[in-house]
Parts: sequence; C-alpha cells; structure tokens
Amino acid sequence: MKINFLLIVGVLLLLTSCASKKKVIYLQGIDGTSASEMVKFEPKIQMDDIIYINVSAESIEAASPFNLRGQSEQAVGGNAVQFSSYLVNNQGEITFPVLGVIHVAGLTKTALHDLLKQRLEEYLKDPILIVRVVNFKVTVMGEVKNPGSFTIQSDRITLMEALAQAGDLTPVANRENILLIREESGVKSYNRINLTDTAIMQSPLYYLKQNDLIIVEPRFTKPESSVVGANLPLTLSVVSLMVTLTLLVTR
Repeated sequence: MKINFLLIVGVLLLLTSCASKKKVIYLQGIDGTSASEMVKFEPKIQMDDIIYINVSAESIEAASPFNLRGQSEQAVGGNAVQFSSYLVNNQGEITFPVLGVIHVAGLTKTALHDLLKQRLEEYLKDPILIVRVVNFKVTVMGEVKNPGSFTIQSDRITLMEALAQAGDLTPVANRENILLIREESGVKSYNRINLTDTAIMQSPLYYLKQNDLIIVEPRFTKPESSVVGANLPLTLSVVSLMVTLTLLVTR
C-alpha cells in the first residue's frame, strides 16, 4: 500500500510539473535543428508618421533647397531630426521642398527612398538620401515586468523582441492568448496570438507595426494569483504532513 501511495503521489506531482511547464515555454514543438522561410516584412508609412528625410549631394548649395533647414542639418539626432522631419497628414501626404505634395502613405521606407531619388535626379547629380520613420512606437501592457511604450530605433521589430524590451512575461502571464490591437487606415483589429505555437513566426502579426498595442493577460485573475501565492507554503506543508502520517500509519 505504501508503494502504491507513493507512486500515486509521484505521478500527480509529475503531471502537475509537466502541465505548468507547457504553459510557460515559448514556441513548443521544435525538435533539433529545423529551418523555415521567414515572412518578408517592411513596415509601410501611414498617417501621423513622422519621417526624417535628408538630402545631400556633391554640391552642398544645390542640395540645400531640398532640405527643410539646409544642408548643415545632416546629423540624425536632436534638433536635426526635429526640424528635418515631415508629418504625414490625414490624406497620407507630405509637402516636400521644390517637389511639392507627395503621397507617401502605403509606401515602404525603401519605396519612398527610391521615389524621391528618382525625382531628385532631375535636379541633382547622384543625390544621397537618408529616410527614417522617427516615431515608430509600440506599447506593451499587462503581465510583463516593465510595461510601457517603446520607441523603436530599427526599421522593424518582432513581437518577441518587443516583449523582451518589456522585460519578458511574468510567470502568471497567459502565453497562449496574447492580445494585439492594430490600427490601419483608421480601422482597429483585435488579434489573439499563441506564443507557444511556432506558427506565429509565419504570421503577419509577428512583425509589429507603428502604434501596435500588446496586452498580456494573466492565466488567472490577480486575487486568485495572490491566494495561490500566499497559500503555496501552507499547501506544501499540509501535503508533506499527510505523506508523513500516511507512511507512519502504513508501517
């Protein structure tokens, strides 16, 4: 009887451990080395984006009219970015010196760079452009260690990278039901994501877009979490006492 009881307790503990482990492991089901083609992604410019554009050429004087504050503002940083940036209006347009109104919404940064270069070649020899979206921001809330809004310096960021910037998920975070709220062309979409499934890496949701909002919900409510956390030592003590008493009785 003693052996049977210990066997049952051991199996229960093992099952509990396995169930808990499966709830916290990312991208489950990857065995050994595997390869898959990544989704090609480059964010598209949209309304309210702020775009830094700097034009330079062999002749500083020739390039100066195509910059909001002239060729002297070349550095990407501080006031140079502030005064050499363009706000995309509600029509998806910017007003560019000399070239006039240009529709940019829906273009990638690369596509805008190529379009401007083609137009500028009518005026400049071998123009050089720097094009950056400077207000690329995502927000992470809920069960992460450091929630907040994060300005992204690179051209793109994945969901995993954003969660890492927020300090990773807490132990009680529900990794199987992450909520991603995305607004495109004035329409909001609400998307549920399972971080334990490798299929997310092939999803269009894997790469984040400007102003994406990520909400990480708990696996259970905070009161339940507090009760479980507070009573865990007591529960373990009771289980230990029951095992000890059972062993004494069955001897």
